[in-house]
Amino acid sequence: MARMTVKFKLAEVRKRRGYSQGDLAKATGMTAANIQHLERRSKAVPHTTLNILCNVLGCTPGDLFEYTPDTDAGDASELLTSEKDT
Repeated sequence: MARMTVKFKLAEVRKRRGYSQGDLAKATGMTAANIQHLERRSKAVPHTTLNILCNVLGCTPGDLFEYTPDTDAGDASELLTSEKDT
């Protein structure tokens, strides 16, 4: 089965904007521990949190995520055909 990788780039964007974790925590009303947790994980980020981060950092959600397609995904037409059959 094809898998994709989505990287959450909060630390990279935060540093580029000149924020320390503590500075970003204060600016967003979050705790530094929460910012650290968000930077370590790349799973689900609540929409409300994403909105706050984008507003403070002056970015879009697209700036915070990086998509890497699976190189073993195969031909898209094969995937569409197999989905049609189910």
